[in-house]
Amino acid sequence: MIKYLYTIDYPHGERQEYLAWIRSIAPTLQAPEEVRRVASR
Repeated sequence: MIKYLYTIDYPHGERQEYLAWIRSIAPTLQAPEEVRRVASR
């Protein structure tokens, strides 16, 4: 299994709102193409 990590900067003082937004879009995030290529070998 290959895991990947996204690093995300959020606006100063808006951490909770930004994390809520990330949680709302997290199911739609995809592995970068290069990770999919390596995983399929």
